Amino acid sequence: MWLTAIGNDGDSTPAFTVTADGRFSIDNCAPGRYAFAIPILSGPGTSWTAASITADGKDLLAQPFDLEGDLPDVVITLTDRPTEIAGTVRATDEPLDVVAFPADYRAASDAGVFRLRTATVAVTSGRFAIRALPAGNYLVAAIPHGDASVWTRQAAAIASQATPVALTDGSRVTVDLTPVVIR
Repeated sequence: MWLTAIGNDGDSTPAFTVTADGRFSIDNCAPGRYAFAIPILSGPGTSWTAASITADGKDLLAQPFDLEGDLPDVVITLTDRPTEIAGTVRATDEPLDVVAFPADYRAASDAGVFRLRTATVAVTSGRFAIRALPAGNYLVAAIPHGDASVWTRQAAAIASQATPVALTDGSRVTVDLTPVVIR
């Protein structure tokens, strides 16, 4: 297994290996603001994803952290019960993306941890699936395909038309969506 700490400048630290006893370290990190990124780990018949990352009572999966020295006692919890938001989008005459974002997207954005997850909608079937989100409260919406600038310009309008979804560890939620109307 490997993990990467990603700095705000987009540079990433070298990946590191977890030892057999579960201990790990990242060496030679310059002081700064970081966020952890953990890939979905797959093997025969199973997938693992991050359920939580905590240190000193802080949730490091949902928010960045300021690294000024050692960060002791980081606990990374993985789950083999990934979440899924799936469903259909009605009126798929045009290519669409389904986006899932934190219900409290403003606070997440202000904290620098806003993670927008997307799935392309199949025009023929209107079906989509977004997998392996951490447990939490999300908003889900169908927006024009491939136009990420729509999100940055129209976040409030998209959020006001989005469908709320609560995910717990291993939950699978089905939603039917209609494309958001952006004016």
